Amino acid sequence: MVYFDTIGEKALAAQREAGFAKTEIINDALLEIAHILRSSKEELARVSAGDIERESRTNRIGQSAEIVAFDDRLTEELAVMCERLTGLPTPVGTTAGAFTRPDGLRVEKLRVPVGVVGFMYENDCSAPIRAAAACIKTGNAVILRGSKESVKTGFYVADIMRTAIKRSGLEPDLIQFIDDTDPTLAMDMMRAERYIGLIIPFGSSSLVKAVRKNSSVPVLNTAVCGCMYVDSAADTISAAAIAAQSVDAGVRTCFVHRDAGESFIRRVGEKMKLRSTEVRGCGITEHILGKVRPANSTDYSGRTGDDCFAVMVVEDLAEAMENIRKYDFDGPLCVMTDSLFAADAFRSRTGSNAVYINRPASMTAGAIGTGTDIGFAAQTGPIGLEELTRIKYVIS
Repeated sequence: MVYFDTIGEKALAAQREAGFAKTEIINDALLEIAHILRSSKEELARVSAGDIERESRTNRIGQSAEIVAFDDRLTEELAVMCERLTGLPTPVGTTAGAFTRPDGLRVEKLRVPVGVVGFMYENDCSAPIRAAAACIKTGNAVILRGSKESVKTGFYVADIMRTAIKRSGLEPDLIQFIDDTDPTLAMDMMRAERYIGLIIPFGSSSLVKAVRKNSSVPVLNTAVCGCMYVDSAADTISAAAIAAQSVDAGVRTCFVHRDAGESFIRRVGEKMKLRSTEVRGCGITEHILGKVRPANSTDYSGRTGDDCFAVMVVEDLAEAMENIRKYDFDGPLCVMTDSLFAADAFRSRTGSNAVYINRPASMTAGAIGTGTDIGFAAQTGPIGLEELTRIKYVIS
């Protein structure tokens, strides 16, 4: 664990200094990251293309497609994200609650940085940029670990971000990247409670489950599966488009009212075909779309790990609610309806921490203005800036 001890010590030391950094310096660091992303866009594209080419040579079907290729659009999107973060208030130092007891004892709950955040991702090298930016905004250090397939892109991304924040006056060791692909280092990271205060897994259900199982460090459990309900009163054109947008946010199951079934299923079949996502479903789904693989209970639970979208036609709202409870979804819930009654039922009678009414589940913290897009937590909903803080009690 010597390798990880070195990284951990550097991150801890840097974070202790960053905890005293002024908001102006932190925002300058984010602006510097935005600037360096734009000035490095050609090299970003070249390095990520190299990772994709190397992976494609191994003939591991499907893997190379998962590696995110940096292009001008993505680079600009990430730069704008950093700029927008400067306009958000930091939760650090704010009071989450306070009261005075009858005997005069004062109790305050203050938000402070977690300290060091461990961020484990797979092949999406835009994810560490989002994570590092959010951590910097909240006074945290971050240790990044990605897949071996994307290690060169990840290393380059971390390197330019370190250069950027150094220009603003922050310690570059706030951002650490594990460039050694030895799999034992992943276990070291998950057991490094001496250094890391919180681990966030970002990626497939297999990654999330592995971190949940093996980590002795507290884990912000990113949700594995969400679902969707299309009501009889829904606009099926919009519903199909939102279904396709929500798949990458973990929404891989849909319960559709029988009155909207045929219209929605035909349209969602077309949308999923465009994105090469397999549709599985019930007998009615098969009748409408033709040759469709029958969905089983694992498909409907959203926990297959396959790139599929499972559709079940239900009789009414009550049957949809029953199935949502049965399959115990831990992710976002999309509801497509024009009925106030149905919308209210999902707001008040489901366990999801985020209900999207006629909106895609891809609208995470970045889209709703609370942080960056680094996932959806089973405990709290979209992971925003507040989720990267902890509570400190001050009693006086």
